[in-house]
Amino acid sequence: MADNLSLKLSDTTPKMVYNQAIKKELSTPDAAILVSGWIYHNFGKTKRTFNYVQGFPAVEPECVSKFARTFTHNDWVDGESVVQAGQTVGEEGFNARFHAIEKDLDAVKTDLAQAFTCLAEMRQNLRTLLDEIRAELNRLNSDVFDALSSGNVPFRAEIPAPSTFGNLVEGGDFLGTTKFNDKVVSIWKTQQGVLMLPAVNTVGITAVEDNRLKAAPDLAQHFAEVPNIGTAFAGRQVTKKEMVEKFGNDRTANGMTVKDIVDILPDDASFNTLNDMVNAVAERQAAAIRTTSGASSAITSVFGLDPSTTATTIGQAPVEKLDAIPAQARQVLIRNGIDTVDKLATTDPAKITDLMQKEGVATTPGSAASWSATAKTLSFIR
Repeated sequence: MADNLSLKLSDTTPKMVYNQAIKKELSTPDAAILVSGWIYHNFGKTKRTFNYVQGFPAVEPECVSKFARTFTHNDWVDGESVVQAGQTVGEEGFNARFHAIEKDLDAVKTDLAQAFTCLAEMRQNLRTLLDEIRAELNRLNSDVFDALSSGNVPFRAEIPAPSTFGNLVEGGDFLGTTKFNDKVVSIWKTQQGVLMLPAVNTVGITAVEDNRLKAAPDLAQHFAEVPNIGTAFAGRQVTKKEMVEKFGNDRTANGMTVKDIVDILPDDASFNTLNDMVNAVAERQAAAIRTTSGASSAITSVFGLDPSTTATTIGQAPVEKLDAIPAQARQVLIRNGIDTVDKLATTDPAKITDLMQKEGVATTPGSAASWSATAKTLSFIR
């Protein structure tokens, strides 16, 4: 950023605003967005366009009924039909008939569970949309109030001198998020008025991207989908050095290299199995997240847990909250007793794959390994 910018407001320059934002641990791109917004608000007018951040598609392909009745009853005739338990050439028998009814009832149960899952997700998305609308209405109310009370140009948020700039980042009431100039921003109510700041990502499970949460799942999925790796280390220890030499340039499904993922491990690290290496990556990435200010609280909030209660661990959180797992797959896990993060973390991915196949939910060994590794990382955090 140029040092010779002539724009000033109350002896505050864009460079000073940028430096204060960096000191408050905003990333370089977010700090640049903040400065751009500051210049727009104080030195020029720009058209404000409201766009929803939360997606809300008109049709969700997974939220459809898949039930098709298979049981057909052929009427019996008094005095002529033979009623029996077992199946013969000319008669199905009571046992086969009632088992067919059982299968139909199970199919109905699966559809009902999917319907409730879809309703719950739609309710959550609708709440987010309403929060966005509330934030936008609060912004408009602030514009009108400023225009009527002081005659200022609408939406000219005042940025105080650098000595108190930090208070804007640390204080205030959060009103919600929206879009401004195609950028996601957060809206805060402070003593200086309603302010718009860049939406700074915290660690989350759904919309927020954090490579530390994805590292172990990506590695586990890659190990499951590339048989050459398992063959190379069959029956012997896995060392970080050899893994990097042989497969370090491999890219996972999300684009990270194996070398970058295992870089967090000690150079002389060795493991009995590939799974032990995944566990070590999960544990170290969890430690990094745990020592990041506010990260652990952000995750517990996503799961609906009380961040102030140390007795409640993320491992006790419901699997239903893991949106990275398809809704149908989550229902299969829950029906089979794998209903918490801890239980998913300790379940063999091969068993997860078998359960999905038995209930007709399409999945791959790589996906199952990724879900398990995600749960392991979360369990290690708290």
